[in-house]
Amino acid sequence: MKKILLSLLVLLLPITACAERFQEGKHYTVVRSVASAEPEITEFFSVLCGHCYSFEPIVHELSKQLPPGVKFKRNHVDFVGRDIGPLYTRAYATMLVLKVEDTVLPAIFNEVHGKKNFLQTPAALRDFFIKNGVDAGQYDGAVSSFAVNGLVSQMQKATKDYKITGVPSFFVNGKYKVNTSSIKSADEFVQLVLFLLEKK
Repeated sequence: MKKILLSLLVLLLPITACAERFQEGKHYTVVRSVASAEPEITEFFSVLCGHCYSFEPIVHELSKQLPPGVKFKRNHVDFVGRDIGPLYTRAYATMLVLKVEDTVLPAIFNEVHGKKNFLQTPAALRDFFIKNGVDAGQYDGAVSSFAVNGLVSQMQKATKDYKITGVPSFFVNGKYKVNTSSIKSADEFVQLVLFLLEKK
């Protein structure tokens, strides 16, 4: 009996440790009273945002450690970069439709922040996609398609619904907002998100 109780105690230790480590108001904020029916993470970002660029390795690490069944929704915002912001929202939606996000998104982040080459026109973005392996015909067929237009509208609506004013922003189960300023490491970020996924 003692062995069983000890085993249960050991299993509960990580949960208890996280509960003590992460505090409401400091590490996360409750933004809604009811959580989503299914576990999900919603991110708002912009390719034109330097902080978002710095967060990309952390986001990549998180995606590798998510439990099965957790949806990870990434939304590009229009308001960073003024007039060219919407161009990048459409570019990201095009990546999703063409299923080239894994290759083109890191490349375009590096182009903008690593090489300081801001692609400021639809033509420049088109050329960039093609140089990074996307077929010209497929790009032209997708960029103004019903599917891309729909994704752009969804991301714009989500930005409005969540009242996003700064990026990157992360929400867990639609109820908890991660206070990114409190995060000291990639591991801490991952552990906080995993902790919030378990909260009701």
